[in-house]
Amino acid sequence: MKKEFSKREVLDYLEEYRVHSWKKGAAINQLDKFLKSKGLLDEELEKGVWYKSLTIFDQADALVVYDGTGYGYGFNYQGNWDNSIAFHEEGATKATKEEIEPLLIAEAKRRGLVEGVEVKCLSFSKDDSVTIKRKYYMGTHSDFQLWTSSSDYGICIYRRGKWATPITKTELTIERIQEKLGYKIKIVE
Repeated sequence: MKKEFSKREVLDYLEEYRVHSWKKGAAINQLDKFLKSKGLLDEELEKGVWYKSLTIFDQADALVVYDGTGYGYGFNYQGNWDNSIAFHEEGATKATKEEIEPLLIAEAKRRGLVEGVEVKCLSFSKDDSVTIKRKYYMGTHSDFQLWTSSSDYGICIYRRGKWATPITKTELTIERIQEKLGYKIKIVE
């Protein structure tokens, strides 16, 4: 993006906008969009949106959900999940579903969110656990939620930086139950 403009260039652009907006009936609130298209105004990053950008150390691209401070969560330059990534806001571009989906799916598998595992859905307030039965798919929301499904309904396993946790069930022996209770029990038939 060009950083310096002569006074003449700026005036010419503003005149072009005035004529353009008058002919098209555009409102004055379209000025920002026009100035951005001419390189006169930087795009502002949207909080909560996935971006592709160099990390602060310029190693390689990271895929980060912007938090408004120059930091975010997502996948660092090595492709690993990180809850706090510093990255360059300048030059950041919106990430696509095609860039994010394979990384989210790989991370879900790494976390053990696979077929046959019980989890609590992140999108519903149900306390019930559900068993993952089918393949992964992306939500259409801008934060690219990751879903899978049980036999009954969809299960959100990633949403806004949070991951579902697999629910582990362990068999308890009588001895283990007594240990947890702090006293002996007797089973009567």
